[in-house]
Amino acid sequence: MENKIFKTLKVVNTLLIVVVLCFIFTLMAFLLLPKGGDVAAAANVAAAPAKPAGPDLSDPAVAKGKEIFTNNCSACHAPTDEVVVGPGLKGVDTRRDLAWITKWVQNPQKVLSSGDKYANDLYKKFNGTQMTAFPNLGEEDIKNVLAYIKAN
Repeated sequence: MENKIFKTLKVVNTLLIVVVLCFIFTLMAFLLLPKGGDVAAAANVAAAPAKPAGPDLSDPAVAKGKEIFTNNCSACHAPTDEVVVGPGLKGVDTRRDLAWITKWVQNPQKVLSSGDKYANDLYKKFNGTQMTAFPNLGEEDIKNVLAYIKAN
């Protein structure tokens, strides 16, 4: 009789362990899957190739823009929205047009002196930090820099 009880307890314990493990796996699946438990979406996320680091420099405008940015802008700006000394430049072309950006880059003091509200608000926001003028950068150079910023 004692042997039969022992065998029964062993079966019950095994079943209990199986039930607990099933519960744990179900809970893990629920927590790890995207909302709605979409297994196909989870598989697609896992199978998606990693985005290459940095912009695609096969585009000559992006490559030239990176060179210009690195040599003239990167000490104070990031091509992303990260603030360095000055504002991050991500989306700058949606805030200002090319003509304004060109005037600003070539002679920021002149733009500030003109009373330009956007320029003066930016100047105040960054505690009166004066941007360096780059009169040697032409419109084509600035277009290349904007292409580089967009590629990031």
